Amino acid sequence: MNPRGVFSRNHITEKNATMIEYQYYSDPTPHIFFPEVLPTKTYAELVFPYLEHSAKGRIGRDLYDGEPGYSKLVESPGWRDLHRMFTSESFVTWVLRIFAKDLERLGCRVNLSDAFHEPYLESRNTVHDVKGQISDRNVNALFTRFDIQVADGNYAPYVHLDRIRRVVGGVLFCADNREEGLVGGEFAFYRDLFFADDRRCFWPKLAKTFTVRHNTGVIFLNANTAFHGPRRIYALRGLRKWVYYAISSHQPTWSPCDSSRARNLAFKCKHTLEEVYRCLAPAANLL
Repeated sequence: MNPRGVFSRNHITEKNATMIEYQYYSDPTPHIFFPEVLPTKTYAELVFPYLEHSAKGRIGRDLYDGEPGYSKLVESPGWRDLHRMFTSESFVTWVLRIFAKDLERLGCRVNLSDAFHEPYLESRNTVHDVKGQISDRNVNALFTRFDIQVADGNYAPYVHLDRIRRVVGGVLFCADNREEGLVGGEFAFYRDLFFADDRRCFWPKLAKTFTVRHNTGVIFLNANTAFHGPRRIYALRGLRKWVYYAISSHQPTWSPCDSSRARNLAFKCKHTLEEVYRCLAPAANLL
């Protein structure tokens, strides 16, 4: 752990200044694309596990740190390199360094001169049930999440932001759309055509997509502009497999604006119409 902060002069060295090949983009929201996360030979050793359905998960089939089988998996060939890199202090330092100007511009509450990385296990119950603060630790105390995720054809499209305590979110794909017979299901960024800086997307417009391909990944700032989600799956013979990655604080790291009464009413009306559509759609398909 580096108590002086991830951006202290003694911590940044030439050795960890460049971790892997990446492409940085500021639009539509700050993000990094990895065209190859691991060396090809190392990635070929990675075997994705079969996951049973679990309660209180993001999508129903996932594996979190501290659960049976997790430690054995992340010490297996391929996984060991992937997990050690993305959960290391040097990687956290490197990512935050790339996003430094964006973090300040977009109002992140984490102070990079005081931030530090430390081990922390955020339980499944906490992930599912707690939206805001999870402890009394300082906002600058950061930890990582590295969750194994699987989805089938029932994976529903939805536009959202990650928990407000996440500084950075991301996906690392461990599948290929061609091999899995996947049509759709891309990871996507959206803009809100009625953006109000309140961390809610009223009218999403597709802005950028990333096809599900082996050994690629996307990491993004979980700022108020980072609306994202999976695209609709039109066909899938196999499974959509990935790692959910995050650099997180124990405290809320972003400051949304309060919604106006008119916007709150508009959201209620929208949700009502969506519920009506979901109820009527199956009946319409029978006609």
